This record gives sequence, structure tokens and C-alpha cells, in this order.
Amino acid sequence: RGERGVERWFDSSCFVTPEPGKFGNSAPNSLVGPGVNVHHLSLVKRFEVAERVGVIYSIGASNLFNHPHFEAPRNNISTPGVAELHQGIPDWGGTYKNTERRFQMKLRVEW
Repeated sequence: RGERGVERWFDSSCFVTPEPGKFGNSAPNSLVGPGVNVHHLSLVKRFEVAERVGVIYSIGASNLFNHPHFEAPRNNISTPGVAELHQGIPDWGGTYKNTERRFQMKLRVEW
């Protein structure tokens, strides 16, 4: 694990291209990518302004520790760039789950 980096996630010299018509002897799914490390945090506070009026203040953070996220390493040993991590994971649905750190504040008045 100590040798892992963006340019070299696994040692590609441990693998060789098998002969045509043959399969290699590597176990299926033996390569594991970097994974996803996302932490979210929300804080909410309600304030009573009057008997029937209240204010709710909330702040939320997505990807609180700002960890980068990468796709699985290229594992086709017959192509250049094998064992490299490439581009971030796409943000499916626009929910900011896999992007840089983001903060959002809300102020809501209820009566």
C-alpha cells in the first residue's frame, strides 16, 4: 500500500499479456480501486422569535474533509497508462456527493 499513488496504483510488472487464445492465471477482481471517502455534516438550530414565530438556521457541508475521488485504475495491461488513476468520479444527479467540499446555509422563518 505504501507505493500506491495516482501514477501507479498497482505494480503492472507483475502481470504479462497471455498468449492469444489463452486466459491468464490472475484471479478475477483481484485489483481494488481507491474507494470513496465522503463525509457529510449538517447542523440545525431553531430560535423562537415570538410565541408563534420561529427561525430555523441550518448549515450543511458535503465532502467535509475534501478527499479527492478517482475512478478505478486502468487494468488492461496491453494498453499504455495501465495502473494509473484517472479523472474524478462523475457527480451523478448533481447532488455534490463526489465533488469538492461545499457548504450550504439556510434560514427559514415559520409562523
